[in-house]
Amino acid sequence: MTQSCSTSPRASWRRGVALRATALVPSHLVPTHLVPGPVVHGLVVPGLLALGALASPASAAAPPQGEAITTQLRGSYIHAIESNGATVPHTDLRPGVSTAPIVDHPWGGTPRNADGRNLESYFIRNQSGGAWEIDLGADWTPGPGPAADFFVYEVGGNDAIQVRARLSSGGLGAPVAISGWSPTGVVVDGGPNAGQEARGVGFRFEDLRRPSGAPLQPSDRVTGLRIVSGGVDGAAFLVRDPGVFAGQDGDGTARILPAAPRALSPVTIYFEGPYMSETDDGPNPFLDRRLTVTFAGPGGRTFRVPGFFEAGGGRTDTGNLWAARFLPPVAGDWTATASMRRGGGVAISLDPNAGSPVAPLDGRTVTFRGSPPEVTAPGFFATGTLLDSGKHHRKFEFGPYYLKAGTNSPENFLALRATDDITKSGGEGNLHSFQPHVGDWNPGDPLLDPANGYDDGKGAIGALNYLHEQGVNSLFVMVMNLGGDGNDVYPFLGPRNRAFEKRHYDTSRLRQWNVVFEHAQRLGISLSLVMNETEIDNELWLDNGTLGVERKLFYREMIARFGHLPALRWNICEENDYSLALLDQFAGYVKALDADQHAVAIHNNPNDLGLFQSLVTNPNFDAASLQFDPDNANEHVELVRQWTQNAGRPWLVDADEMGPWQIGLTDTNAADVRKRILYDALFSGGGVEFYFGWHSLPLGGDLSLEDFRTREEMWGYLSHAKRFMTENLPFWDMEPHDELIQYEPNAFGGAEVFAIPGEVYAIYYPNASLQGLLDLQGFTQRFEMQYYDPRTGEFAGPVHDLGTGGGPTSLPDPPYMPAQDWVMLVRERAQLEASAPSLSISASESVTLSIDGGAPLAGRDYVLLASSSGPGGSFQLGPLQVPLIFDRLTRFGVIDTTGAVFTNQFGVLGATGRGQTQFRLTPVTGTSFVGTTIRFCAVTLGPYDWMTNVAEVQVVP
Repeated sequence: MTQSCSTSPRASWRRGVALRATALVPSHLVPTHLVPGPVVHGLVVPGLLALGALASPASAAAPPQGEAITTQLRGSYIHAIESNGATVPHTDLRPGVSTAPIVDHPWGGTPRNADGRNLESYFIRNQSGGAWEIDLGADWTPGPGPAADFFVYEVGGNDAIQVRARLSSGGLGAPVAISGWSPTGVVVDGGPNAGQEARGVGFRFEDLRRPSGAPLQPSDRVTGLRIVSGGVDGAAFLVRDPGVFAGQDGDGTARILPAAPRALSPVTIYFEGPYMSETDDGPNPFLDRRLTVTFAGPGGRTFRVPGFFEAGGGRTDTGNLWAARFLPPVAGDWTATASMRRGGGVAISLDPNAGSPVAPLDGRTVTFRGSPPEVTAPGFFATGTLLDSGKHHRKFEFGPYYLKAGTNSPENFLALRATDDITKSGGEGNLHSFQPHVGDWNPGDPLLDPANGYDDGKGAIGALNYLHEQGVNSLFVMVMNLGGDGNDVYPFLGPRNRAFEKRHYDTSRLRQWNVVFEHAQRLGISLSLVMNETEIDNELWLDNGTLGVERKLFYREMIARFGHLPALRWNICEENDYSLALLDQFAGYVKALDADQHAVAIHNNPNDLGLFQSLVTNPNFDAASLQFDPDNANEHVELVRQWTQNAGRPWLVDADEMGPWQIGLTDTNAADVRKRILYDALFSGGGVEFYFGWHSLPLGGDLSLEDFRTREEMWGYLSHAKRFMTENLPFWDMEPHDELIQYEPNAFGGAEVFAIPGEVYAIYYPNASLQGLLDLQGFTQRFEMQYYDPRTGEFAGPVHDLGTGGGPTSLPDPPYMPAQDWVMLVRERAQLEASAPSLSISASESVTLSIDGGAPLAGRDYVLLASSSGPGGSFQLGPLQVPLIFDRLTRFGVIDTTGAVFTNQFGVLGATGRGQTQFRLTPVTGTSFVGTTIRFCAVTLGPYDWMTNVAEVQVVP
């Protein structure tokens, strides 16, 4: 290494600084003009100056500056730096704020990555188009003692750099050459610099120069630095700021956000507890300390929620904040009681008494009153947690049943350039900016870091906005893919396969993940959080593939930070290769920790259904995530449904990933996928998500997609199908009954039938040139049907009266394009009967109208409509002729606010689906109706509508 020529003790005029709990670092820098620079590695690099061109006459003869340093590491994190015989602890080190542009490279991260303590998270600065500008903040002053003030780390340590001080006046000091790189022992294991070691160098305030080239003086204020080189691969920049992260243990003080909690909305309780750092080891804040908060509320409801270390609550990695997130299910008074324990490995113990209590936090109670839910609460924060219903679809505690219709790609959605300290560590695909969706970000939407505002973060939030607008309501997300395909999603401090990284977590990145996840939930997008990939290195990443310290801690951290989300499922592994015994252990541990009992799923290898057949009786599993060949969707969904139903534990069954893996859903095959998979999966009683195949940009695939609009055609079809089912069908009670259609075309496997026999039938024809016969054997009530166009999302053609059932029934042709695919809705027509065929106005008679919708309509609101004109198939209401077509029936009626004509025009059907209303006319109210026929129709309201037949009553004198 090159020894520094400046090793004397610090000058006597060095100023000390007061201890501070946090650093205030302004993010704004004065723009500077950068001129075109030299050729670097064969490329012209705009914005960089050749080193010789920077030298001024005053500094040209100055010897190189720089000081050898020794770097103490924990994992790849800088724990302390030895400089000039002094030790600078990590609590005295803070990053600057870098404004250097990001090179568009798949191994790149964000500028923040180059300004932290992790030497394995860096981005490439050569070819980046600008000098490295670093903001120190207006309040920075050099500290006392002999140690250097600034530390630069770069990959290779073979690049010459020059440094210029930015003064409070805005001017730049003369350039100073820095050399003397010292080894760190950290070797980069991936990317274009694989195999090279990170090296560091220190320099001091006194090494910097005024614009004239004269040394800086005590009166000079340095607010930033410009580092210039033709090829620096920046790994870290740190500034010494004594006491910047100084802190102390908290006194157990609690703070609740939001300050006015509401039921069904996330609540976070922050406790001030032990002061620790993300990189502490022995004790480790994640493993050797455990916060659990028990929430007790109205009706005796109790939730035991795992808490987590939140460091300083911002982008800092030290602090005394500990937190727990909770979704209060009901309004009223709640008490939160903290249990804080210490001990080796206590965090992963399921024994509530493990370890020893940590005073004064242990036993601390907090009470709060949750107000009623916000009437206009967005998305899932209006409906509560998605709970087991005992059926093949889950139901929100205070809302409807959920039908999954979403996207399976990109699985590495969380590989976001805008998240803290992220980098690729090998693997395929790219870090995501979702740049085409920046314009979909709306004012008021969250930013992943409010002080940063990078478009990368807006792109991710905008992408979720776009998916919501398109009707997509689920997202398949890897939360750890190290050793797998992407090697770019991980909650740990770093991507290396070392115990230190796997037992320490990045609190700021996980906070950003939660911003993404909560925004998705506000939009009505559920999350399938996938814990493992199929690649062997990923499956063995934690505890060599067993349930040990690392995996238990991983599960606990995920559940603690995200278990409060209402619409969530835990997917143990993509394309599972674990044994049944291990799966039972994994899922059992998740179930034991998850206070809200979200569904636990498992994903299979292509077409391998044996996995599910072996697990159907296991109480720790609730959901099948199917991978299948395109023509197997209906068969596989129906088989797994039947197996779990026979076992007495109906699972969620989702067609999540269709093969072949190279193709998936593209920008050209949406119509084919609609016919092969979409309705096959949904009408077999499952959910559906779409996988994007293996494609490079600009189309993008499972690891590289940047623009969801490339699959927009399918989002339209998906939205139409979801809306058809949620608005028209009791899909949660329906079963696949393909055998009820005979003699239809066999294209794409023939018709799909989803039904409650005798009540409602949804039929999908991939080719509707021949409808065949619908078996209505045993049902003699009247039925009606109408076609639904899966391309447009609209009903088409008239409502057809199929007459009474009783056997095989012919079905009418579609209104157009018979060789295309069509959806047919067949249902029993609810009955409306009048107690008398006529009424006399002189006698002021009343007619009782009885509605019988049967058990499916029990408890449903209804409204009675009436008209005295129009043909039997419609009403004439003023200038409007309202057809009696189910989905288009506008809810108009004769609104009798005085009660003079109607009794119970609006009502609720009873437990058997029946209701009554009375209609009467007197000489005062009915003289003009004499000689006319009043036609009545009843309509039930939501969650899917239903109409009755028409009942007629003649008005006589």
